[in-house]
Amino acid sequence: MLKSKFILLFTFFFSLLIQAQRIEDPKILSSKEIQKEQWVLQDKEKNLTLQWTSTALEISLANKGVNQDLQKTVYAKIPIKKLHDDTDEYVILTDAVQFLPTFVKVEWSQDDLEFLRVLENSAITLHAEGDILEVQKGKGTSYKFYSTAFDRMCKFVTRFDWGLIALNRNSDNLPKMITSFDFENKVMRGTVNDIPFEVKFDVYYDQDIFSFHSFELVHAKKNKSSRKVKDKFSKYFNSTVYRYDIAEQTLNFYKNDKLVLMFGFILK
Repeated sequence: MLKSKFILLFTFFFSLLIQAQRIEDPKILSSKEIQKEQWVLQDKEKNLTLQWTSTALEISLANKGVNQDLQKTVYAKIPIKKLHDDTDEYVILTDAVQFLPTFVKVEWSQDDLEFLRVLENSAITLHAEGDILEVQKGKGTSYKFYSTAFDRMCKFVTRFDWGLIALNRNSDNLPKMITSFDFENKVMRGTVNDIPFEVKFDVYYDQDIFSFHSFELVHAKKNKSSRKVKDKFSKYFNSTVYRYDIAEQTLNFYKNDKLVLMFGFILK
């Protein structure tokens, strides 16, 4: 009996180890790699795109179009006085913000202006891993930016609700499962047959990986229906790693190259 328990325990931890090995550590980007990308600020109150050049931090508006060179129009810039290169992060000493002339008057929000005020005449640290750039001032103020492709994916997925249309490639006798994704808080929320649930997750965009952590019922009554939901769906989300892709109307999750979960989009 003891031997069988040990084997089960070993198998469980070994399976988790195999799953963990599928996720590579995000690549730390060099200054040149960071400067190749335009980065979109992940803050619902702001509407800014940042690009780091050799002379300035250039600020564009995320909801404005691109010019003929497929570059965002620069509306403001924060000149760089000095750069300190420290292995995997870069400390920039900035000057006062400069607002550039434009054909159309720019209506800056108070949140946007506050962001610019924080970054000007300061020591700013830049650090990028994979498709995420962190901009930090001191210990208490930090901003997170996504690469334009990662930001585009997040906005597409959050624009819709997603309904389960296949489980293990089978679409028969499915429960009514509706979900939505919150990338800012890294949580998927939804209902299964009207029973609310939450799933914490991490996403590794450059590796096409979703890593789900836990499946929890929210304010669920301790009844037979709730227990059935948790028993049936916990195994699909507790400490589980999937490769994912997005088709025209579906969000798909694969394990060992086999389709496990398929969701179809639903207009909110």
